[in-house]
Amino acid sequence: MAKIKFNLNFGGEHIRTLDDLRDNFSIEDILDVYNNGLLVKWLDVRNHKNELAKVKAIQATDARSILSELIQIFGVTDDESEIQESLSIFDYLEGRKKFWADIKAGKLDEVAQQQGKERTLQKYHEGYNALVQNIVDRPDDLHYIYDQLDLMIETYPELFKANALGLYRYLYDKAPLAVLALFGNSATRPYFDDDKKLKVGAVAALFGSNYSETDWKQYLQYVDCRFLEASNSVKKVNGKGDGWRAIEPAGKNFLLLAWDGSYAYTYFADADSKSHEIKGDSVYLLSPLLPIVNGISAKNFYIYNTLWYMEAR
Repeated sequence: MAKIKFNLNFGGEHIRTLDDLRDNFSIEDILDVYNNGLLVKWLDVRNHKNELAKVKAIQATDARSILSELIQIFGVTDDESEIQESLSIFDYLEGRKKFWADIKAGKLDEVAQQQGKERTLQKYHEGYNALVQNIVDRPDDLHYIYDQLDLMIETYPELFKANALGLYRYLYDKAPLAVLALFGNSATRPYFDDDKKLKVGAVAALFGSNYSETDWKQYLQYVDCRFLEASNSVKKVNGKGDGWRAIEPAGKNFLLLAWDGSYAYTYFADADSKSHEIKGDSVYLLSPLLPIVNGISAKNFYIYNTLWYMEAR
């Protein structure tokens, strides 16, 4: 027997396909059709077996956890910062519902307590945003930028974690040196360290134009390095010949940014131990990308080649 198909309705929009559901995804609407069983029935009659099985497998009972799972099941976004933003909106909406319910029920003491929590949360966000603005106001002061990033991690760790990628994107246009500082600061680096595209983008930010996420290697092969010299915090040095040669003494950490050579036997490393050798992989690239070293030494690095680097913390 054929199944009778029907549409879901999100904010007046008819939901016929999974794409419709993603494009019109609404926190309140998706939770409503999940709770009343219409979502399961709709997936069944539309023959979306994979999503149906995942929805039926949800074990969570609280609305926030259910919402988080539904966002992932339907692929609404894979951006962790956007997921956290959606959950924060949900928390706000739930808080407002309770606020008005308490007023209606005459629970004025609870209302006053909730208002105090909201003011505290608002101040928390305002404090974090002030540190971001401090960086934007002084985009070329590397040590000051490091100070602001340290304060973010010390004072607003959860907010930084939830908004790490959003901060990267914001600073990319507003303060390119700060994007590199995210990798040069030992406290913030772990949030970005495993993403090669973000690392390449951080270097490209100082080149003065956007890079191609699909062809990042070719981009760096043709980019003009003179933009790196626009910041006083970025240093450059030419090579000194065959064998291992000292560039910066041990005792201070540096973030290696890029170089303009292509010799297969060029290496960079810590100043003393020559450990953690970094290969001059190809034009403008280092392998691994954006490494941190204690002092700098170079092997087979010649006078016609240039290395760009900056202090790390």
